Amino acid sequence: MRSSRPSGSTRSRAFPKARASGAGTTASLLNLGTRTSERLRTVGIADEATLRAVGATEAYRRLKAAFPRQVSAVALYALHGALTNTHWNDFPPEVKAQMRARAEGHDDES
Repeated sequence: MRSSRPSGSTRSRAFPKARASGAGTTASLLNLGTRTSERLRTVGIADEATLRAVGATEAYRRLKAAFPRQVSAVALYALHGALTNTHWNDFPPEVKAQMRARAEGHDDES
């Protein structure tokens, strides 16, 4: 899907779907829809609080292991964005590269 904003824009935006609480289903979070929420439940992440406890990187690793052909790096960005109220495509390329390196185990932090 193409964005209607100019390319290279990194300005922050407010998103009505996002919530600040640690409760609720993951489908209520920015970037995450019904299908991703169902897949997260399949890998043991049933709600926002569990996603926050597990973290985006570990959640992505679980999704990638369970659904290797259906899950791409965009899921990783979306999960990070869901926890930080950031649209997945607003992360700069260098941040996305750091996320991928961490998810692939090339970085000690998770």
